[in-house]
Amino acid sequence: MRWPNIGESRCSGRASAGLRKISFDERERAARTMTAQLLHIGYGNLVAAGRVIGVLTGTTGSRGAFSPPTRRLIADAREHGRFIDMTSGHRTKAVLVLDTGHVVLSAIPTASIVDGLSEGDDASSQGWQDGAPGED
Repeated sequence: MRWPNIGESRCSGRASAGLRKISFDERERAARTMTAQLLHIGYGNLVAAGRVIGVLTGTTGSRGAFSPPTRRLIADAREHGRFIDMTSGHRTKAVLVLDTGHVVLSAIPTASIVDGLSEGDDASSQGWQDGAPGED
């Protein structure tokens, strides 16, 4: 019996079934995802801050009604499998739109999410890596 060459399996010279080549774009995307800043959106739920392209007010008034465009956005996302409910059973207060087309519901107010996003921008623009600014 001859031993297979490197990269060759025993079954008719094909590459191993569980392995596939990864393109440069996939590797770059994975590296970017691994180093992403995470944004807390309530009750222990996190979203990659760099993926957020919009934050919408989720409720208006005490009845918790959405504006019609927001309702259509959520319905479309549900229909196409791009809907993520991260409210943990609480009332929705913000709707996040991600660059992947996903729509995420959050139970914390829009202002808190925007504050979290702007804090991440300040930290990255001033080069803070760990801890609070000014720590030595």
